[in-house]
Amino acid sequence: MWVAWFNLENLYGSADSLARVFENALEKCEPLEVYKKLLTIYENSGKTEQASKLYQTMTRKFGNHQWVWSRYLTFLMQQKRCDQARNVLQRALKLLKNKQDRE
Repeated sequence: MWVAWFNLENLYGSADSLARVFENALEKCEPLEVYKKLLTIYENSGKTEQASKLYQTMTRKFGNHQWVWSRYLTFLMQQKRCDQARNVLQRALKLLKNKQDRE
C-alpha cells in the first residue's frame, strides 16, 4: 500500500505531500524498508537529486548496513560521480571497519 501511495505522491503530488506520507510510513513500518522503497521510486523516476539526498540521510541513519553503502556507491558510479564515490567509499570502509572491530 505504501509503495503505491509513494508512487502517486511522487508523480502527482508535491514534495510536501510525499514527505508527509513518508513520515507516516516510517511510524508504521520498518524504517530501513521504507527508505529503500522511496529510494527505488526516486531512482526509477529519474529524481537523482532527491535520491542522492536520501542516500546521504540513509548513510547517517543506517551506516552500519553494508547494503546502504554498496547501493549508494553503485548509484554514484552510475551518475559518473567518481570523486564523490571515492569519498563515500572511504567513509564506508572506516565506519564498517569500526563496526567489525566492536563485534
